[in-house]
Amino acid sequence: MVAVLKAVRTIPKCTRFSSRSKRNVMFTFSSFKKVLVGVSAANGGVIAGCFYIYKKNRPANDDTLGEPSESFRIRTFDELAKSYDEKNDFIEKVTSINKYKKRNFRKVKGVVLEVGAGSGRNFSFLKKVDTLVCVEKSEKMCEEMKKKLEKIKPSYPVYIINDDIKNGLFRPNVFDSVISSFTLCSLEHVDNSLEKVHQALKPDGKFYLIERGIIYNKVIRYVLKKLNLYPNKRIPWEFGYYENRCPLEILKKNNFNVIFKLIKNAGSIYILTAKKQGGSSPHVNGGNEIQKSDNLQNEMNNKSGIDQTRDKGPPIDIKDILCHQLATPIYYSYKNG
Repeated sequence: MVAVLKAVRTIPKCTRFSSRSKRNVMFTFSSFKKVLVGVSAANGGVIAGCFYIYKKNRPANDDTLGEPSESFRIRTFDELAKSYDEKNDFIEKVTSINKYKKRNFRKVKGVVLEVGAGSGRNFSFLKKVDTLVCVEKSEKMCEEMKKKLEKIKPSYPVYIINDDIKNGLFRPNVFDSVISSFTLCSLEHVDNSLEKVHQALKPDGKFYLIERGIIYNKVIRYVLKKLNLYPNKRIPWEFGYYENRCPLEILKKNNFNVIFKLIKNAGSIYILTAKKQGGSSPHVNGGNEIQKSDNLQNEMNNKSGIDQTRDKGPPIDIKDILCHQLATPIYYSYKNG
C-alpha cells in the first residue's frame, strides 16, 4: 500500500489531472457546439425574416407578362407622384440610401445636370452647386418638384425641364457634374439617353450615380430566381422601373469608365462615380480603375481640403446651355434671391 502511495506521488501533476482537463475540453467543445447551433438558428431566423418581408412587399410574379410601354410607365410615375416622397422617405432612411446619397453627392459641383430628377429628392444633398438643371419626363413629378423648390428654397438656381434627356436638349461639354438616382432602371431608351449625357458632360466632368440594379451576389440571385421571385415582371407595371438591369454594363457600353464602385443592400444598390473614357473622346479606351471600399468617407473626403473651401462660381443662364431654346420650354425656373 505504501508503495502504491509513493507511486501516485511520483506521477506528474499534468498526468494526474489529465482526466479533469479532458472533461474541461469536452465541456468547452460541447458549449461551443451549442453556441454554434444557437448562432446558426438566429441567423436562419434573420434570413427567414428578411425573406418573408422581401416576399410580402413584392407583387406576385407573372411570367406571362411582357414589358409595358413607355407611356404606360410614365402614367405610373404620374400616379405615384403625390405619395412618392411619403413612401420613399422611410425606405431610403432605413436602407441607408440617404447616407449613400449624402456621401456620393457631396463632391458634385459647378453646373449640374440631374437626369430623371423625379420629385426632387436630392436637393438637400447638393452643397457646391452653381446651377442645377433637372430633366424629368413625368409632368406630375415636375409638379411635386416645383412645390418642393418653393418650400425649401435651395441656395442655387434650379431649372426644371419636362422632357426626355434622349432628345438632345443641351450643347456639348456644358456640365461639370451629372447625377442620377434610380434612373438607369427607369429609362426607356437607355443608350440614346446616355449618349446625350456623355455629350453634355465636360471632358473632366464626373457622373455620380445611386442606382438600383441586378442583384450583384450570384448566390442570392440564383436562389431568388429558383423561387420565382426575381426578376419580377410585375415591377415595371406597378412601379415603373426594371430591377434586372446592370448599371456597370450600361456605363461601360456607353463609353464611361467607372472610377468608384460600392455595392450595398444585398447587392441591389450601386453607388458609382464615372467619367468619360479617354476624356473628351468616346473612342479612346481608358483604364477602368475601380475602387472597392466599405468606407465611402475615404473616397469622398479631399485630403487637401480644396473642394471643401471651393467658392461658387456665377450662375449660368439656361439659354447658354440649351441646344434649342425655343424647342425646349422650361417647366419652372427657381432663381435664388
